[in-house]
Amino acid sequence: MEILISWLLQPVSGADEHFISYEHQWHARFMTFGWGVLIPLGILIARYFKITRRQNWPAQLDNQFWWKTHLLLQISGSLMAFWALSYVFDWPLGGTTVTASLHEVLGWS
Repeated sequence: MEILISWLLQPVSGADEHFISYEHQWHARFMTFGWGVLIPLGILIARYFKITRRQNWPAQLDNQFWWKTHLLLQISGSLMAFWALSYVFDWPLGGTTVTASLHEVLGWS
């Protein structure tokens, strides 16, 4: 188990030191939070919270909780992704490795 943990903590590049620039760090954080937390949470709200516990269903059909929360989370997640995108505009095109190039192509597509 200890060998597995030490292997997981090693840099992907294989170098002794793994340096990530300030812009890369914030790009990753914002993308992870936007696409990994806010957008999926908005999807879950829209799927499972159309009828809430305090709603008098079926007499009260128009429950705006799910719609407003879903809209807020989707807009917030999209804005977070666009904010993260602003960190990549000054990076040179064409990654130095195959993985970086693939990440760039998939990200822009």
